[in-house]
Amino acid sequence: MPIKHLPSIFGMRPLDINRVFHELDSLAPLMSHRNSGGSIYPKLDIRATEDDVEISVELPGVKSDDVTISVSDNTLIISGEKATEDERDEKDFYLVERSYGAFERSIPLNFKPDPEKVKATFDNGVLVIKIEQSQDDITKTHDIKITSSA
Repeated sequence: MPIKHLPSIFGMRPLDINRVFHELDSLAPLMSHRNSGGSIYPKLDIRATEDDVEISVELPGVKSDDVTISVSDNTLIISGEKATEDERDEKDFYLVERSYGAFERSIPLNFKPDPEKVKATFDNGVLVIKIEQSQDDITKTHDIKITSSA
């Protein structure tokens, strides 16, 4: 059987390379939703100051009653569920990109938060959590000396 030589991407013209990337980009949305199983992974921003940590979480289409916030040791846990708007037969859809179902995000913190110092607001699909902290709360990093076993 003869060996076929595959074309090198380095020998491709710029227009050919652009076409390849364009085709890959057009497949990306289909691939990302194909095996997602309707899972949700909310996007978030974390901002820290000397006084607090502020976490903003995008939760469009989620009701505040469907969100739970908890603290376990030095971890903040945000969980909930985005319910479907109504029951529809999947065969009626041409394209489905929105996700529904349960979600959970665990955010490790470098301190053990006091649950009494955690405040949350929910407005226009954005959950904002503020956690007060003092410098005494921050977990210190300690260097460990390594000794030779010989």
